[in-house]
Amino acid sequence: MLSTNYPEGVENEIFSLVYNPQNNTILCGSNNGLINAWKIHTWEYVCCFSGHKAAVVTMVLDGKILFSGSEDTTIKVWETVKNYLMFSLEGNGATVRSLIILRPEGYLLSCSEKKIRVWDYKN
Repeated sequence: MLSTNYPEGVENEIFSLVYNPQNNTILCGSNNGLINAWKIHTWEYVCCFSGHKAAVVTMVLDGKILFSGSEDTTIKVWETVKNYLMFSLEGNGATVRSLIILRPEGYLLSCSEKKIRVWDYKN
């Protein structure tokens, strides 16, 4: 184990993590619906993505686009260079438990309860 330190200011449970190699940050999805970004080696705070109304339980990254799934049943699509919400995907009907990307096809797959949804995010 390299470190057991937590970034300064983390007060909520962290439910999901994703590494962004483009800017060397860790994105932490929390139980308060926020996604916080921290520099990996210094734990310097970078930004906060705010938009979910419940815990962020899954995230996946495709280049500069971050997808986050939440207990609020939505998927948020974020741009990670200028750090803003691009749009939301609705229709899961339950907590979004997992997300995966099929890059060549430009598809995002989400699962919630007994449903798997396929989203065409490139078009």
